[in-house]
Amino acid sequence: MKKISIKSSLVVAILSLCYMMVFINRMGAAVLAGDIQIAFEATPAETGLLSSLFFYTYALMQIPGGLLTDHIGPRRVMLSSLLIGSAGIGIFAAAPTMSWALAGRFLIGVGMASILVPSYRILANWFPPQKFIAMASIVVSTAGLGGLLAGAPLAVGGIVLGWRTCQMILAVLTFLLALSVWLNVYNFPDKEKNGAQTGRKPFSMHIVMENLRLVCADKQCWVLAFWFFVNGGICFSFSGLWAGPYFSQVCGWSKEATGMLISLFGIGIVIGPLSASYLCRKLSGRGLLSSSMAVLAAILILLMILGEDLPFSVACLWCVAFTTVIAAPFGVVFDIVKRSHTAEVSGLASGFVYTFCMMGAACMQAVIGLWLQNEPKGQNFTHEDFFPIFAVYALLALTATVAPYLLKKEKHD
Repeated sequence: MKKISIKSSLVVAILSLCYMMVFINRMGAAVLAGDIQIAFEATPAETGLLSSLFFYTYALMQIPGGLLTDHIGPRRVMLSSLLIGSAGIGIFAAAPTMSWALAGRFLIGVGMASILVPSYRILANWFPPQKFIAMASIVVSTAGLGGLLAGAPLAVGGIVLGWRTCQMILAVLTFLLALSVWLNVYNFPDKEKNGAQTGRKPFSMHIVMENLRLVCADKQCWVLAFWFFVNGGICFSFSGLWAGPYFSQVCGWSKEATGMLISLFGIGIVIGPLSASYLCRKLSGRGLLSSSMAVLAAILILLMILGEDLPFSVACLWCVAFTTVIAAPFGVVFDIVKRSHTAEVSGLASGFVYTFCMMGAACMQAVIGLWLQNEPKGQNFTHEDFFPIFAVYALLALTATVAPYLLKKEKHD
């Protein structure tokens, strides 16, 4: 089997770092929730809106991002996205009011939205099909390091430097990643193919609508969209925001301890995708998607039972297990999408499916914020406040265990 070159390894590394930045912005709100509430005198509903705005924008940009990826190429899309994201982080860091903070989070969502789908398109161009899941899993696993950085290190950084300074540092790092993409990442490893990609066909709304019709008519896409809605909604509404208030207020742990637990979510995101290549040899794609949701439901039921009596050591293991089972099938989902569509619409199809992952996160973050808004201001949350939330999580996960078997049967099933 042909060895992976240094050049292609560099491409994978840069793409991984870019998606890691997405995770830092996606999950950092859980650690900074308390600081943000104080800085802007925000209610739980406003805090939920501020965090979920990233996910709403991120979700709504998936289809346009997929179309642009197919039309002008993934490299240009990634470069533009990183520059917009850098500007958004800078605005959020300097925001004097909640309105400016919302504007910053909106731009962060726009910028971070078109990173994963273009990355997968580039990986599909650079690597043979048998290596795609492995390379895609590496990108998602490395992003888990962003979850680690969004936990304890960001919590400590917020204490030492202040949350605004931490955000400004992230803005500068995002700009440097944009520069790295422009200098080192190309759509194809073949220079001649890259040259051919510079002259794009005129934009045709007729072709766009026809491609969108084909994607929307595909039952596979809708099944994966529902699965992703549940997967992303549970993962990012809790680990990306409400885990912070739950661990600090319900369980009574310190800010540093809460930051450590949120960091452990990142470890699960590292472990999960790396195990996907092995699991795919034991289970079909449908089996892996279904099994992950069944295990997730069991994990959620455990939290419902233990509640505030959850020992810290068990909580550490719980956090790792939570994101491990959620992140493991990511590469499999996009592999199914890639194999079901031609290269001309794969970006659109991937963006369509991934839209629901982020829409689930946005909806669940905001709805949970509204639910918790009913509690008296200034009063700590209790396990009873979160119990109905975990019950709905578990019910959704159990429903999503059945959905994958509506997909087309694979040859090795």
